[in-house]
Amino acid sequence: MKIRVFKFGGASVKDAEAVRNMGDILAHYLTQKEKLVIVVSAMGKMTNAFEKLVLSSFKSGDYKQNLKEIKDFHTHIIHELFENDDLIIFKRLERLFFQLEQNLQNQTDSFDKKYDQIVSFGELISTHILAEYLNY
Repeated sequence: MKIRVFKFGGASVKDAEAVRNMGDILAHYLTQKEKLVIVVSAMGKMTNAFEKLVLSSFKSGDYKQNLKEIKDFHTHIIHELFENDDLIIFKRLERLFFQLEQNLQNQTDSFDKKYDQIVSFGELISTHILAEYLNY
């Protein structure tokens, strides 16, 4: 069996329209009975936003506004992609943001450890959103 690997960078999944486009691209290959491996980056400029979040958390401990902007960005996208607020993606996103905030509140980690734990949430969140969209 043939396996295709796709890598979608941040610009490829920057908003709801881009996510739909990614779904259209993948739908073409799903009909060919191939196995697909899909790798996605954080959406849009979210890696930069998560880096800013780490810095604000580590330097001043005042990260709430940065976190709100990141959460609002992703929430806006899922509201555009999904009509039903009862879908599991909304609960998963809430759980991820809860875990993210727990990591942000931990003041015992070194900067490098905190950076690695926080910035990776960009990929975790986009993966959850994109997987749910493809299953939807």
